[in-house]
Amino acid sequence: MTSKYVRISVAVVAALAVAIPAAALAKSKTVTLKSSKCPTKIDTKPPGKVGFNCTLKGSGTTAKLSSAFVPNAKSTISGTFKLTVKGKTKTYKMNGPIGPDSQQRIVIKGKYKGKGGAKGTWTSLSPPNDPTGTPSLTLKGTL
Repeated sequence: MTSKYVRISVAVVAALAVAIPAAALAKSKTVTLKSSKCPTKIDTKPPGKVGFNCTLKGSGTTAKLSSAFVPNAKSTISGTFKLTVKGKTKTYKMNGPIGPDSQQRIVIKGKYKGKGGAKGTWTSLSPPNDPTGTPSLTLKGTL
């Protein structure tokens, strides 16, 4: 014969087992954030940091982005960027290739990672035939 306390405890544990994975899944929702123009600042002093500073929109949210990346000798770029969403700022690491495409646009297509399993892709693209123009920026992944 089981007591009513054992039955209640089993019910509470079962409810928590369902609620906790649901909360974890809600956090890892894939988002797509975009800006058609994300101004860059290029430091002319070595190591020649490239900074982006703009507001990204999409997936029902707005995020402020700031970054500092360093181009490497092997046509790659790496560094960190910060996103501020709803007053909370998180830092992510990004690295990937940088170079021109067939339309002479400067392309950065990297991967980013952050705490809590956050990961995704970073795609920055300068305007066609204007490598010095203000690039667009798209982040797609989990935050």
